[in-house]
Amino acid sequence: MKNDSSRLATLVLEDGTLFSGKSYGFHPPHVSQLSTDQCICAELVFNTAMTGYVEILSDPSYIQQIVLLTSAHVGNYGVDALWSERLFEQNIDEIITSEALIVHNLYSGPIPQGRMPLDEFMKINKKMLIADVDTRAVTRHIRSEGSQQATVIGGSPEEIEGKIADILTIIKHSQHITGSPVAEQAGIKRKETITPKYPVQTPARQENPSSKDKKKAAPATSGKKKKLILLDLGAKRSLLQLFKEFDCIALPSTMGAEDILEELPDAVLVSNGPGDPASLKKSIELIQELIGKTVLFGICLGHQLLSLALGAKTYKLPFGHHGANHAVKDLRTNRVFVVSENHGFAVDSSTLPKDVHPWFTNTSDQTLEGIYSDVYKVYSVQFHPEAGPGPHDARSVLSHFRTVI
Repeated sequence: MKNDSSRLATLVLEDGTLFSGKSYGFHPPHVSQLSTDQCICAELVFNTAMTGYVEILSDPSYIQQIVLLTSAHVGNYGVDALWSERLFEQNIDEIITSEALIVHNLYSGPIPQGRMPLDEFMKINKKMLIADVDTRAVTRHIRSEGSQQATVIGGSPEEIEGKIADILTIIKHSQHITGSPVAEQAGIKRKETITPKYPVQTPARQENPSSKDKKKAAPATSGKKKKLILLDLGAKRSLLQLFKEFDCIALPSTMGAEDILEELPDAVLVSNGPGDPASLKKSIELIQELIGKTVLFGICLGHQLLSLALGAKTYKLPFGHHGANHAVKDLRTNRVFVVSENHGFAVDSSTLPKDVHPWFTNTSDQTLEGIYSDVYKVYSVQFHPEAGPGPHDARSVLSHFRTVI
């Protein structure tokens, strides 16, 4: 790769802090051609996962966010489109959902045959990739100052400083994640039947459990299949891989409660997704109509929406939980699991109503990580038991979901 001044790029935070790097994907707008239309502004978040950059980049929950990876080296195993977390098949040039990727060291050596280099993957998706950034310094800044809007501008920090007032004005007036109902656009627009080929798991990522584990995990094969309705607000592909023994229908979040109940579901799963849960007023009202009429499960955003529908409140975390190494404690068994997380909001446990109980808590900051109510038949977790990417410690949660049905 050429090392010339045309690759110079600067990460600009809303508080005016600058971090220099080089552009290797789709090039950002140059400071000399600055305009509101060209600048991509989004919330900057850091993710602590060591692997899984394809899954992270394609996770719909990262819509309207710039992702910084704290792992020092990124790109060493290339890209396979089959690792995408988009719910249905997409062309390889329309897989990425996040706005940009920030890394420290971009790998440029050989990769397995049939895979695409990460920088090329970013380029064909028209997404920015900035490398040679001091990602440790950026992460420490976010941890101390909190989440911020940011943008990436072509040019050196010296060039940027001459236009910093204009850039900060653009960032200030950009759409913030707080108050943004972006999940309304993240899900499907019409009813979809989840067929056996959706979602797929590539041979490279398949699990190889022992015979004992296989016997334990095997779903019942006798009798009629249970029906699961997925209320899609930006669902991940790997989530439904774990419910493949069900007849599953995906519905848009704009559906009415009567339309959902006409499907005669054994349970409704409210999916993960991006944005501020409190801004999704219609989804909250929809869930309120479903409570008590069917079993309800929730994952990540779905957990927050179920909590809001029950009367609890949510709040913005200082810098969110994004990574594959977060520890949560099951308050019913006192077991601790290492899980994958991706959320910037949390449910205030002090606002949970009667008959709704805390299920999991985060061991680092004691934030609420799950709720259950046998009275209302509502069960949800803030983390991602399906991983994608991440550890599989908490897949027992999904076994509990199946047991409830």
